[in-house]
Amino acid sequence: MNLYWAVYENLEEEILSLADDIFFNDNQLGVYSLKIGNLIIRCSIEIESLSKELYSNLCEELEDVDKKVNEKQELFFDTDCLSLLVDKWKIDRKKIQISNHKMQFSLRNSLLSPLHKSHKRGTSGSKWKQAYQAFKHNRASNLTQATVGNLLNALGALYILNLYYSNDLFWYDVPIEGREEYRRNSKIFSPFIYEVPGNILASDEQIKTFGEIPFEDCIYLKRFTDNTVKEIKTLIFKYNLDIALQTITSERFIQYKQEHLDEKEKIDADFINKLGLGFREMTTKVRVDKIPPEIYRSKEVVLNKNQEIYPRYEYKDFLKTSVAKQMINDRITECNKKLNLVD
Repeated sequence: MNLYWAVYENLEEEILSLADDIFFNDNQLGVYSLKIGNLIIRCSIEIESLSKELYSNLCEELEDVDKKVNEKQELFFDTDCLSLLVDKWKIDRKKIQISNHKMQFSLRNSLLSPLHKSHKRGTSGSKWKQAYQAFKHNRASNLTQATVGNLLNALGALYILNLYYSNDLFWYDVPIEGREEYRRNSKIFSPFIYEVPGNILASDEQIKTFGEIPFEDCIYLKRFTDNTVKEIKTLIFKYNLDIALQTITSERFIQYKQEHLDEKEKIDADFINKLGLGFREMTTKVRVDKIPPEIYRSKEVVLNKNQEIYPRYEYKDFLKTSVAKQMINDRITECNKKLNLVD
């Protein structure tokens, strides 16, 4: 059970109620009040707690985290916890958009990167965090920092952390009635989703430059499943290998070998290796009708944690499989039969 999300929903409802009294638009971003300040404090307390949970969970997955930091009795939610999330997940780059009809902001002000500089201290840190610290320690003197703009950014930061804490997986290849919303039912924000292109043979560096929205700005990735990637790559690699192996059963090759039978070199895997046949990627193209169209519908939406987009399964890996070895052996047998080198 995600208790953090229940608290977030309550905060969201209170802010939507506040939007009935204050028209949330560009001109009202600087409006401040005690109520707004208290909401900022409540959002920030949740951020402190949630960032420490995420830090703890991430440390369990990583082996290269600084043990001195990991073993500290008192963790700072910003310089320790959020710093690690920034380092590993680039969470400070993640963008969301205000999409509620009660909030009529310009495009510029509706786009938020609420965790930008959130891991830094003092005046170098994010404005909502500066407002939180100032208002918490001296409300009377710092009331003017308890603004609508800082509140929305604090809530947005909490929203993003909740998405990463929930770690939901949304399936694209299920019937429409069974699909879940990518928004995770937020009534205020929408996250950005990076549409990974269909070229699964491209490198991660190339894939990250294809989208209309920068890769690191997106909270989610829509991509093929790992099994789908391997299935498509296997079809392409089988096609490549088949083309390469056609050489040793071609009429020209058989004729050449028959004219040099005195060499008595039997065709085997070592012989093919010497020729370099079948052991290099000749082409990345495969006929479209060789790949069943339903494969392309097997997509999923996952969190962008700055991870490998697709598993590393290359042509050289395919050549080590039983499928590739059987293809090579079958073609070797066919060749040797034509040369009358087998019974």
